[in-house]
Amino acid sequence: MSIAIPESRDIRSLTESFSQAALQIGYRHHAIVELSDALRPASIHIIALQYPSAWIEHYSRNDYVNIDPVHQAAFRYSTPFAWSDLATSNSREQHVLIEAEDAGLDNGISIPLHQPHGRVLLISLCGAAPTHDADSKWRNAYLLSMQFHLQFQSMRMRSPIPPSVHLTDREQLCLTWVARGKSSWVIANMLDISKYTVDFHIENAMAKLNTRSRTFAAVKATRQGLIFP
Repeated sequence: MSIAIPESRDIRSLTESFSQAALQIGYRHHAIVELSDALRPASIHIIALQYPSAWIEHYSRNDYVNIDPVHQAAFRYSTPFAWSDLATSNSREQHVLIEAEDAGLDNGISIPLHQPHGRVLLISLCGAAPTHDADSKWRNAYLLSMQFHLQFQSMRMRSPIPPSVHLTDREQLCLTWVARGKSSWVIANMLDISKYTVDFHIENAMAKLNTRSRTFAAVKATRQGLIFP
C-alpha cells in the first residue's frame, strides 16, 4: 500500500494530512519535533503532537524531555530506528520507554532527518502497527516522513518569518523559574504572590506559545530567546 500526502496549503493542513496518512498505515499516534542539539537540557520545537493527553501531562510533569532516549538517539542515527532497539544503561531513560509503551505508545519508530546547523527534524510514529509485514510498515513510515519533510521545508523557505511572541515581564519571570524546575507553589513563595497568579501567568504564556505543557512552553521560550534560564 502506497500512501501519499496531498499538496498542502500550510503547515496546519500538512500536519492534518500526515495524521490521516499515518492512520492509514496503522499508526494511531505520532510526534513531529525539531531538536536543536544533542545537549541537555533538550532544545525542542514541537510541530505536531498526537499523543494521549494523559501521557503528555505525565511526560511534562516529570521533565522527560531532558532524559528521553529517543531524542538522544536522533543525533546518533541517520536512518529510521525502532524504540525497542535503543540500548541504554540509564535506568531513568529505560523507564521512559517502558512507561511510553504502557501508555499505548507501542511499536515506536522514529525517522531522524538531519538539518543544517546540527538540527534534527524527528518524526515518530507509534501505537498498533506493525502486526505483520514490519518491513512494509517501516518503508511506508519512512516515505511518509520524507513527503512531510519536503513539503515542510518548501513552506519554510517561502513563508515570512512570523512575528515574535511577546511575553510580559511576569510571564517571562514565571517561565524562567519553570525552566529551572520550580513548582508553582515555590515560584509563588519566591515572588510573594499567590499560586493562582503564578498559574495565570504561566497559562497565558502557554497560550501565546501554542502549547498545553508548561515544560514545553519553557523550552520553546528558551529556544526563541524569550527567557534565559
